[in-house]
Amino acid sequence: MLGSEAAEDVASGRWSSPPETLALGPDEVHVWRARLDRPPAGVEALLQVLSPDERTRAERFRRPADRARYIVSRGVLRHLLGRYTGSAPAALRFEYGPRGKPALAGGAAPAFNLGHSGDLALVALRQGMEVGVDLERIRPVEFDRIAGRMFAPGEVSRLRAKPAREQQAAFFSCWTCKEAYAKAVASPGREWEIRCWQWPAECRPTSSRRRWIKLLLLPPGRGRGTPAAASGRSRA
Repeated sequence: MLGSEAAEDVASGRWSSPPETLALGPDEVHVWRARLDRPPAGVEALLQVLSPDERTRAERFRRPADRARYIVSRGVLRHLLGRYTGSAPAALRFEYGPRGKPALAGGAAPAFNLGHSGDLALVALRQGMEVGVDLERIRPVEFDRIAGRMFAPGEVSRLRAKPAREQQAAFFSCWTCKEAYAKAVASPGREWEIRCWQWPAECRPTSSRRRWIKLLLLPPGRGRGTPAAASGRSRA
């Protein structure tokens, strides 16, 4: 399975083994996890399924490790989509939205999104609904300054009200949820806010034109300190 480890079982908080036959139900979101650090032979094998423009982009990375991770993430994405669509991975064609989000050419299903941080990637898929997925490794950042610039006012207030020892983890949990939702709705993060800091979380739009939407906080890996979130909205 190309090292993609499992589909997410949100109820149990664990990653479950995937079925032999992949099929998306009408109310299902499948989330796959993949390790990006592979032996050179594995990277070379995945390179063979990439399109010419993907190979060109791969060559732009200065660090060999970053180049290899890009190749693996795109190769795994193609192999997953090939299993869901019954197409050869190399034959898949992508279109890109105004913000660069890829989709299968011609509006073909399923909708999907790819997120990665360090040596870990997540792929979310759903029929008939746009999806977004994001993950971030917890690391030292000026989170209060970033939150003041990028978060909605209510989120900033709740973040600053938390005990100091909890603020960094809370910042990254909120950040990944906002990024996942932004990828799904193609909307800047200050137009809506995370409704609560419990999970599953909800986003409250600051404009009545946008509806509420649930987010799921996912467990990328034991002890990895990398919160992740998946979100979605109707394609109609």
